[in-house]
Amino acid sequence: MDNEICIPCLSEFSDSKRVLMLEIVQTVLESCIISLISCIKLIVYLSGFIKNGNELISTRFTGATGRAFLFNKVVNLIYSEVQDRVMLTGRHMVRDVSCKNCEAKLGWIYEFATEENQRYKEGRVILERALVTESDGMDDYVGAN
Repeated sequence: MDNEICIPCLSEFSDSKRVLMLEIVQTVLESCIISLISCIKLIVYLSGFIKNGNELISTRFTGATGRAFLFNKVVNLIYSEVQDRVMLTGRHMVRDVSCKNCEAKLGWIYEFATEENQRYKEGRVILERALVTESDGMDDYVGAN
């Protein structure tokens, strides 16, 4: 079963409709969300449901802007073309990832690692902490509006 949910860009809604939409989403997801990750513009996308933390692999990665999260799966992203990058851990083939709704760059996905000990990253997503907003759940968004 695929847990992907697409939520339209919240900036497209009036304040009252935004609050209503978030209340509906909160009701549906209340039992399966521990925390949310959204793009910095507060456009909600759900990171693989982060249910029981099973999609979040590590919070100890480093991106171009500092600390970063490594996820097994993230939804509601768009991907750039494959790029060859030399990083601190070696050479990798990656694609930049951006918010599907607002196209803000959020990090990258590892497509291929040339170093054998880095292959565990393949298919995994890095979200840079400075480019996303963390929340304990939908209440943070509903209360903010």
